[in-house]
Amino acid sequence: MSINTIIYPYHWDVIGTDTISLSPPDKKYLLYRKKWEENPTNKTVSEFPLHLDIEVSGRCNLMCTHCTRHSRRTKIGDMSISVFKRIIDEGIEYGLPSITPHWLGESFLHPQLVEMIYYAKKKGIIDIRINTNCSLLDEETSKRILDSGLDTIICSVDAVTKETYNRIKIGSDYDQVHKNINQIIDLKEQKGIKNPTIIVQMIDMKQNHDELTSFIDYWRVRVNKVRVATYQSPDGSPNDANRARNAPDIFFPCSHLWQRLVVAWDGTVYSCIGDNACRSPIGDIHHNSLHELWHGEKMSYLRSQHKKLEISDIETCSHCDLNKIPNSVKLYEKDLKQ
Repeated sequence: MSINTIIYPYHWDVIGTDTISLSPPDKKYLLYRKKWEENPTNKTVSEFPLHLDIEVSGRCNLMCTHCTRHSRRTKIGDMSISVFKRIIDEGIEYGLPSITPHWLGESFLHPQLVEMIYYAKKKGIIDIRINTNCSLLDEETSKRILDSGLDTIICSVDAVTKETYNRIKIGSDYDQVHKNINQIIDLKEQKGIKNPTIIVQMIDMKQNHDELTSFIDYWRVRVNKVRVATYQSPDGSPNDANRARNAPDIFFPCSHLWQRLVVAWDGTVYSCIGDNACRSPIGDIHHNSLHELWHGEKMSYLRSQHKKLEISDIETCSHCDLNKIPNSVKLYEKDLKQ
């Protein structure tokens, strides 16, 4: 039995309950996605980033064994809603189409997260997506999220059996997380709404690799998509047993430099979501605008070095796994149950 699979550089998606929409795609969204693909290829620096990863909270309530945040070198806390609104307002001035109110922390720990999503959507952000471990997604929060305008919620589950889940997701509750995910699925169905798209994700690594096909088979009949993500070594260690299988040790210009910026909870700005250790900030929003940093000296230097394929003197890039694509991706189609 074949399955509908979409391959991306850093993950692949199995289409679950998604169906082809009969309504025409939004033209602004299509233009945004067109620039997302073309700008890195053409080395086009747009007037403003096409996407901002905004870390509304640097805190997390779990200690997942594989999490890249373990290498973080900075303090953690929550972003004030006034700072978040200032970021959104600047982005809207330049036509910012997309945000993820998330980075290294668990965004649902922020007491004003839903208000932030409301604000960004009301201001005109086209695409808002969020990652979560779903441990805090209770019924009331789920109802508010469904009314917020959120476009995509990515649920990080990482295992299909309770035993494996408990070994990986330290501090979580397997039964509660499953209850929370099934609850938001049911509430969305009851409301009869299209968004948010619900994606359940597994990071493929040594601890859970044997459960990959069962994971896909279990979730693809329940959610819009099932995502299998490439593991990132927190420090890019070549000896990491979980590192992406068959990943070539070659480098290509990183697309992120022409697509996005990251704003940490304290306003520090980074060039890439791959700087998990927070090694190399390019500035902060308390001293410069995001527009200035996007066109500034540090980003220009990074783009120049990437175009020349010379990254040995760039600490973040030399440690990063995001610029390595596995030589092959197994789709596991033959192993999926009917």
